Amino acid sequence: MQADPYLAPEALKNPQGWNRYAYVAGDPVNYHDPAGLDACSGNYGAPCFSITVVRFLYFLWLRSFGGGGGGSSDLFVAEAAEPIELPEPGLDLEAGGSSLPRWLQVVLDRRQALLAAIYGTGDDVFGGEILDGMAGRESAWDPSAVSATGARGLFQITETAWEEIYKGVPNAPEYKLEVWDPARSAAAAAAYLRIRLSRIVGMEKYLARDYSVSDLKKAIQAYNSSTIAPNYAEEIWECAQRLKAGDLWGALRAIRKIP
Repeated sequence: MQADPYLAPEALKNPQGWNRYAYVAGDPVNYHDPAGLDACSGNYGAPCFSITVVRFLYFLWLRSFGGGGGGSSDLFVAEAAEPIELPEPGLDLEAGGSSLPRWLQVVLDRRQALLAAIYGTGDDVFGGEILDGMAGRESAWDPSAVSATGARGLFQITETAWEEIYKGVPNAPEYKLEVWDPARSAAAAAAYLRIRLSRIVGMEKYLARDYSVSDLKKAIQAYNSSTIAPNYAEEIWECAQRLKAGDLWGALRAIRKIP
């Protein structure tokens, strides 16, 4: 038995949180803790992994900046007080939903099945819509996709990037097995974006949330450094804004999935 590696921010509000040897506040019937970091009930529509591990990744990243292992709650992804609300499905194309081309219907069905994993990371810096757009742009929402350069999964993550994200994380998921899991791929993509953002603005500004839209776009662009995608960040950003406005077809056009 060993103590939890950090005190969760909730410990300030919950006295049991100070006991770092307790398991899920003494209620294993209703809660579980697969990552060994925080109790969760799994009611957010995605495995606990996608919330707790991302939070721990940020803790480790802070420590790598010379924070002395103390950490800061501002670095962690905030857990939702209520189950997440997913985007509305089934919006009709101008020509009519019943006449969609088969290939497009397949893409939309794939996306619908993956929304819980994509929006379940709990990320509150970039947000689910950015991740949604990236999944569409990277793989057309296909968790089994493989690129010509060997990038894999829903977010087309390379093995090198995976190793960078999980460097120093105890019992880190194995790339060749776990990159295919949509929830874990989404968690890794969210962590990678935050790592890039913290490098762009510096950890002090990152923790203070002192960054601009331009900084966020730079981090998104850094996700895809290919010379054939110079407008990657702008496309993803436009897609996200369209999704927030309920314009699914505008979002698809933004990432060039339909004419």
